[in-house]
Amino acid sequence: MLVSFGQASYDKNIPDIVQKNFNKKFLRAENVSWAKVNNNYKADCFYRGKGTYVEYTPDGEWVQTVTDMDIKALYPPIERYLNENFKKDKVVLAEQATRADKKNYYYVQVARKEKGRKEPYIFELFFD
Repeated sequence: MLVSFGQASYDKNIPDIVQKNFNKKFLRAENVSWAKVNNNYKADCFYRGKGTYVEYTPDGEWVQTVTDMDIKALYPPIERYLNENFKKDKVVLAEQATRADKKNYYYVQVARKEKGRKEPYIFELFFD
C-alpha cells in the first residue's frame, strides 16, 4: 500500500503495533511502502524531504533508521578519508544509519571507472 501527503500508513500485512509505532515516530512520512526483511518489517518513505528506510521488529520495536545524505555534506573525517583514498572516484550514494543498539554508521558508495570496462567498480564503505 502506498500512502502520501503525510497520512498515517496502513498495510493489512504489517502488524498493527509496527504501524502504530512507525506513525507515531514518523508522523509526516510520505510515499510509505512496507516490506518484510528477514523477520523484521521495513518502511521505505520520504521523511523531512529525504529518502528514508525504517526497520521494526514484529513486536513493534524500532531497530534502525537509514536516511539519505547530501553527498556535499559528508562528515568531515569521512570526507578526508575519501579525498585521501578515492580522490579520482565518484561518490554516488551516502546514507546515515541511526540504530537502537547505538551502533550507528555511515554508508558510502564510490564508483571507480577503469579503462576497458563498461561498468564502474562499486566500493561499499562503512564508517562508524
